[in-house]
Amino acid sequence: MKYWLFVFIFILLTLNASATPPSAPPCTLVDNPQFYQDLALSSRIYSDLQAFELKNISVGCSTYGTVPVTLNLESSQISAIGLTYHFKLIFSYRDGKLYQGNEVGLVQISRGYTGFIQAFENNQAIKFFITTTGLKDVHYSNQFDSEGHFTLGGYEGSSLSYSFVKNSIDQFVFVHPLLIINVDKFIPSVSNIPKVNEYRLNIPIKRVELTPSALTSSQLSLFGNKECPTCDSFLVYDLQNNMPRSYLLPHTLTWKAFPEIATAHKIMRESLLNKDTRSCVIGQDLPFAYTRLDSQESPSGPYYLHVSLLCSDMSRTASVQLNVDNTYQNLRIEEDVVYPKSSQFSVGYYLLFGTLGIIFLIFIIWIIKKRRQPPLPIQPSR
Repeated sequence: MKYWLFVFIFILLTLNASATPPSAPPCTLVDNPQFYQDLALSSRIYSDLQAFELKNISVGCSTYGTVPVTLNLESSQISAIGLTYHFKLIFSYRDGKLYQGNEVGLVQISRGYTGFIQAFENNQAIKFFITTTGLKDVHYSNQFDSEGHFTLGGYEGSSLSYSFVKNSIDQFVFVHPLLIINVDKFIPSVSNIPKVNEYRLNIPIKRVELTPSALTSSQLSLFGNKECPTCDSFLVYDLQNNMPRSYLLPHTLTWKAFPEIATAHKIMRESLLNKDTRSCVIGQDLPFAYTRLDSQESPSGPYYLHVSLLCSDMSRTASVQLNVDNTYQNLRIEEDVVYPKSSQFSVGYYLLFGTLGIIFLIFIIWIIKKRRQPPLPIQPSR
């Protein structure tokens, strides 16, 4: 019994090691932090930012020979419209010199911030955002920003990112009703997109996002649910390629700008549902009345559509692939599959908990067997 117990303890320790996340890069304390502070404060970059007040300076630990020096700067004197600018600048030193990739961004902001701020404050969409939200604090950091952005955010979840290199707004999240209604002020082309316009007319929008993606320069996402965006109707639209990337639209409304939905429903009724023995119909009552588009890759298709069904035994989903030449394939009623919710635990953790359960079970069995053993006979005293 003890042998098996040691075996399971060994397995437990092995699985615990496999479930442990990788450690961070080695980070060693700097022997002379004042030396690196003086390097940053005596640099041409810092001297070009004398309009800012230095709030604090700190030296981080050395990682692979690179020492970061962080300067937090602030100024409300350089704004023409009463904004306060907060700059968090990271100076990365290697062998006592600025790392070249780091220096480029620092020089860009230190020598060009006056023109960047002027263009930012003259942008009409920025002015509307500030007036609507009342936000007055503008942030910039070169820590994770290689292109250069001013950010405004914090009002009930609404935020905005402005590229001062491109002189344009390239990312935002709107939950303020007035910002959602006036999204055209930020993306004028929206008013010329039939699919987006029909969605805005049909669905009470609670959240709007403009985000860059791996496939396109930017995409616009409209959501009918603010707290759980993909739990209700939504539309993700590729602005560069002028096409929907994905959507979830209710059957209870008419979608003239999305003719592929009616086509898919017609094909399913005529070529699938009338031949199925489970008496399935396309759902018309929420929450079992949605058509979903998955990951469209080009404006011409194909469309991968999934449609909610109500059947005699349970709710199901039918799927079809609509091709460019008006043909279709992969028409079917999907199998009954329960998709687990995403979990923060890795496979290693599940194995760890399973092993603990097995050890506990073996321990219980061992106790039961011990209790069932007959007591030892009492030896008569001499």
